[in-house]
Amino acid sequence: MHGYPLTLRFKKLAIAQQFAVESPAGELLMYVKQKAFKLKEAITVYADREQTRPLYRIAADRIIDFSATYRITEADGSYVGEVRRKGMRSLWRARYEIQRGDQPVFSVSEE
Repeated sequence: MHGYPLTLRFKKLAIAQQFAVESPAGELLMYVKQKAFKLKEAITVYADREQTRPLYRIAADRIIDFSATYRITEADGSYVGEVRRKGMRSLWRARYEIQRGDQPVFSVSEE
């Protein structure tokens, strides 16, 4: 385990949203890039800043973000789980459920 807190460093001048996730020691844990100009959100998580080694792919199941489900797969396409945004309440305070199949594993919410 790399420990907490993790640091997120956002690339400011980029067409597509991108950020690096670093350990408390400054070690790169992953690099995340959202594809630009897509109607459905599409995100790739890489092992390196150069974006040559994809680890995971995250794809929304719909265009409109309310109650969207984001399917997470490994780079080879094997299923990992899903993140589901919880409806209209998410407009004011984001709330997500992390699921494995139909079973909620845990939830994440903004304060």
